[in-house]
Amino acid sequence: MNFSRKFAIGVFFIFLMTNIGFAQTLREKIAQMVMVGFQNNSEFYDTLLVDISERNLGGVLLFKHNLQSPAQIKQLTNELKQYSHIPLLISTDEEGGVVARLNKSNGFENTYTAYQLGTIFNNEDTTRCTAGMMADWLWQTGININLAPVVDVNVNPVSPAIGRLQRSFSADPWTVFRHAKWYVDEFQKKQVICTLKHFPGHGSATADSHSGFTDITATWADSELVPYQQLCAEGFR
Repeated sequence: MNFSRKFAIGVFFIFLMTNIGFAQTLREKIAQMVMVGFQNNSEFYDTLLVDISERNLGGVLLFKHNLQSPAQIKQLTNELKQYSHIPLLISTDEEGGVVARLNKSNGFENTYTAYQLGTIFNNEDTTRCTAGMMADWLWQTGININLAPVVDVNVNPVSPAIGRLQRSFSADPWTVFRHAKWYVDEFQKKQVICTLKHFPGHGSATADSHSGFTDITATWADSELVPYQQLCAEGFR
């Protein structure tokens, strides 16, 4: 399958049976498992539209450089969907705080970090309201997947990818579960799919997995499984 190498920002394999079910051939089913990002120029964008319309590309990941204003984002997602014969998955990272693609710079509001919500405030109503506000933004702009919430446990508060950036709700796995559940619930109300990230043990890691191989053999704990286990037990898939 000749997907363009120009989409070098990121390629993700996704297993969402809801959309694979629309595909008929093996080629279409494989294409539905690929999600890409793209640069902001006409050459990249035109190639993306071809991949969506002719190769049944499954999804698009929007980064900060793709998002300029609420109106521009809505226009972009509408156009992308018009080229797709199978319902298109459009995603972004809207965790809140440092990792929030929709923020004051592109016409929205700055939001609390997960650490503020789960540790400093530890008020589930505040978390619910914050998640509901962000869910509404994604719904209004046509984004149907949120790459959040982070359910890594804040075992290592100076972990370069998690703790240092305040991306974890808490050092207590049950607190992480409770606050993450509000995210899932509020986004589902707006028909936005959530993802649980990143991986049990990421919160105790001493290195940044974005920059290279991260070995958590000596640092991970069973408690880091709890948020994942509990959310799955609640029916999250």
